Amino acid sequence: MVFFPKGIFLFLILIAAIQRTGLADTASSSVTASIQLDELAQFALYMSKKTLALPSRTPSYQGPGAKTRYDDFVATHLNQTLFIHRTGTFLGWHRFFIHEFEQALRDDCGCAGDYPYWDWGADADAMEKSPVFDGSDTSLSGNGASIPNQLDIKVPLGNYTPTVLPPGTGGGCVTSGPFASYTVNMVRPQGMPGSRSLGVHGVGHYAMGGDPGRDADNSPGDPGFWLHHGMIDRVWWIWQGLDLETRQYAISGTSTFLDQPASPNVTLETVIDIGHANGGPIAMGELMSTTMGPFCYVYV
Repeated sequence: MVFFPKGIFLFLILIAAIQRTGLADTASSSVTASIQLDELAQFALYMSKKTLALPSRTPSYQGPGAKTRYDDFVATHLNQTLFIHRTGTFLGWHRFFIHEFEQALRDDCGCAGDYPYWDWGADADAMEKSPVFDGSDTSLSGNGASIPNQLDIKVPLGNYTPTVLPPGTGGGCVTSGPFASYTVNMVRPQGMPGSRSLGVHGVGHYAMGGDPGRDADNSPGDPGFWLHHGMIDRVWWIWQGLDLETRQYAISGTSTFLDQPASPNVTLETVIDIGHANGGPIAMGELMSTTMGPFCYVYV
């Protein structure tokens, strides 16, 4: 897996909604707060009203709980968790995954807007006041209902010092926003453990909290997953752009979580797929640029 400079990983929390845009729109694109919220609202609308209404394509033997088109993406991520985290495929696989989710929103649901992402740090001091989580109609949700007397959660990983996650101010069911009545079909408690060094990827998931937010396996069950990973992809895009000659096709890591069991190194020829979610198989080498292969977008 490609690692970013350590400084980027300091505990940045969430978030303000912005967007990425197709190349055809870049020259005249004018990103304003109003446009950002419109994109977020449309994204949330199509997730909550459209993908949850379409039937699943995942066979029951691969996703017994899958009922909707949205669940196809959750099931795919769940089934491949140990091959797409802390591996050489992590960044490219997730880039393809969110791209195909965007395509499903367009092709299956008629969504025409740009894909939004979270700009970390913009609301780090008051995450619950972020336009993403303020409970308004244009947000993903409000804070979950408060659960009193919650204790810290300790997340172990081998011989490392356990990661301690303090309780948040919510924790219960979401009561506002477009997903207030959302039912999670793909449930698998306590997936892949975290580590003592959460990094920018892990801290985003843990900051959202709850289940599936803190469960690596079925984390796409939380709608915030898609905006969080949009930003992960943007950070990778920025990192690549700082030195395209050496970073455009930089890749490292094996094919299994923490190389357990031992597995071959991932190369640009390594082929991945996203099951019944939407697309593939496709070689990693085709996923290294946002303007080549199946992609045609930049971030603004």
